[in-house]
Amino acid sequence: MWEDFINAFNNFRTKKLRTVLSLLGIAIGVTVVTIISNIGSSMQVSMKKMFNLDTMNIIEIEPRWDFETRKPSITFTETYRAELEKAVPLIKNVFYSDSFSAAVSQKALTLENKRISGIEHGWLEANNYELLYGKGFTFDDFANRRHKIILGESEANTLFPEGNAIGKNVAVTVAYRNRGRLRFLPFSFEVCGVVKPNDTFSNTEAFFIPRSFVTEDMGIGKNDSDSAAVQLYDAAYIDEAVAQIKAFSDDFAKMQNSLWTFSYKELLNDIMAQITLISAILTAIAVMSLLVGGINIMNIMLVTVTERKKEIGIRKALGASEKVIRNQFLIESATLSLTGGVLGMLLGGGVSIVLVQKVFQSAQFEMVFSPNIPGSVTAFVVSITIGIFFGLRPAIKAARLDPVAALAD
Repeated sequence: MWEDFINAFNNFRTKKLRTVLSLLGIAIGVTVVTIISNIGSSMQVSMKKMFNLDTMNIIEIEPRWDFETRKPSITFTETYRAELEKAVPLIKNVFYSDSFSAAVSQKALTLENKRISGIEHGWLEANNYELLYGKGFTFDDFANRRHKIILGESEANTLFPEGNAIGKNVAVTVAYRNRGRLRFLPFSFEVCGVVKPNDTFSNTEAFFIPRSFVTEDMGIGKNDSDSAAVQLYDAAYIDEAVAQIKAFSDDFAKMQNSLWTFSYKELLNDIMAQITLISAILTAIAVMSLLVGGINIMNIMLVTVTERKKEIGIRKALGASEKVIRNQFLIESATLSLTGGVLGMLLGGGVSIVLVQKVFQSAQFEMVFSPNIPGSVTAFVVSITIGIFFGLRPAIKAARLDPVAALAD
């Protein structure tokens, strides 16, 4: 067998152009499959890195709108919260929040139509907001409805370009209609903390105030809340928890599909599934080039058999069996596909690194290279299999040649 490998490379050396053309089909196919599998793997690892794993145990819930009754399908009351926590043991906390739109200003600087969120104690920590400087809300702030506000980093830098917003005041002006006339209700808030953004996928603005102020002083969400964040003990049971929350809510509201739910883990799973599906489709398309390469190898080997009839006739006349002749040409075709597979793996790996580290990098998305070794090896094994499969027909033809007829040609 070793002699057959040496003879195969000697034959390739004498037919350089033909050999290169034969290798190209396999090499290109393996290269494309390797690139696709490596990029798909890198995308999945990078997406996991982008997601904040500390918020994977948070389920955001909101009532669905009932168009027939023209009101929410379910109301988030204190009764609902208490019964939900009892009904679903997987729940650690349920945090209500209410929001409204207002203009936020400081001296001559004004940010129009901003979403101000009234949150409960522990909401920031559960959603993994990290204080850049200052401090968060205390129990006293919630109990006494303190006029305090926590800003996001970019919002603080915009309103206070001189730096250090702690202890300074901002005006929150709410627009409302009274007897058909547009009126404005101003409130003054003291900045107590500045947080880093925790949302990778959007430039979510952060304006947080105690929910007790929103419900008592503004009358928003006093009897029910417009949204809630459900914190679980363990993110591993998030699918089970979502199912239980929906079932309880439908029973509580006495109607089906009463709740809208969202979680970053669900979003991550959807993204991973989409990446896997796209990679599979592209890989299937790339495999077609491997088949084309295999057909090319079969054509080349058929030509080779025709050109080497006298050699085959002499070997058979000297006693070579059909098995020996067949294996000789099978090894040649396998060597072609093996060489093309090795070149494809090396080229695909190199191109993948360049694409991931140079082309796909951006300020918003840092991509990490993660080679898909099983995918590359699979492409390599498939290339060899295709070489043997498409080389079998020429090898059998060579083995069955009549030595007398072969020498006579």
